[in-house]
Amino acid sequence: MILLRNILVFLILVYTHISYSLTLKPELKFISDKITGLMINNDFDLALKTIDSLIKNDSAEPLFPFLRLCTLRARDLDFDRVIDSSSFFSTYNKTIKKISEYEASKGQDSYSQTLTGYAYVTYASYYIQNNKPFNAIGRGMDALKLFRKLKREDSTNYDIDFLLGFYDYTKAELRKKFWFVLFWFPGSKKRGLESIERCNEQGTFTRLVAKMSLIDIYNLNSETQKSKEITDSLLNCYPKSRFILWSQIRYYENEKEYTKCAETYAMLSNSYQKSRYGDYNMLNTRLKNCSNN
Repeated sequence: MILLRNILVFLILVYTHISYSLTLKPELKFISDKITGLMINNDFDLALKTIDSLIKNDSAEPLFPFLRLCTLRARDLDFDRVIDSSSFFSTYNKTIKKISEYEASKGQDSYSQTLTGYAYVTYASYYIQNNKPFNAIGRGMDALKLFRKLKREDSTNYDIDFLLGFYDYTKAELRKKFWFVLFWFPGSKKRGLESIERCNEQGTFTRLVAKMSLIDIYNLNSETQKSKEITDSLLNCYPKSRFILWSQIRYYENEKEYTKCAETYAMLSNSYQKSRYGDYNMLNTRLKNCSNN
């Protein structure tokens, strides 16, 4: 299910931009930007090394284990398999613990609530990717309640529109796959898409991720020209990002531009070949490349 995989990727990436919507120290904003760039460019080893160094220097800051949690999930999604489940759950528990300690010391605020909500969804995404929706429901709904609370407190927060809009859009998609769990959840693709497009126009820290999500949505809706415009603009900034290259392939497939599709598969295969966990993906992209020749 192409959209489901990319939904998870986009949500993981968006969480690392929370510093833009909160009042944080400039150095924390800088760190969030740096880690996000490394994740989009699939440099997970350097991201984890950087975060572990930050945690060693400041063990009280909850943002750092949270960024580690997001990096681990983005890595799993890129390689399309779980690399280290024990590290993921250990990091999740540490993130929740550090948020609780922060709240015990400074009180509950929008920062801690936002971190908590995003950690919950990151946790839920692990189980969705592994086809265990029952395990995802509890934390997923807890996160949704927090996001709606934040929206009520600030109706002009268009970044929350992205999160709620994506939930609305993907409920309709997820019901197709997990109908036995989610059949009672209404889902409006039209309303969700409108929220995402509004975020793309007016959002702040989720604007980039709104663009990335719209690529696949437009491809699925056969609005390929819109998809191409966004893809080209993002590739100018992140020309080697595998996340964006996968979206470019779907555009070429829709347009039956098989030569360009094969060239992009070759780029992906070479990129995975250089990656520590990329053997399976390298072979998979080479097979797909052959099928297009």
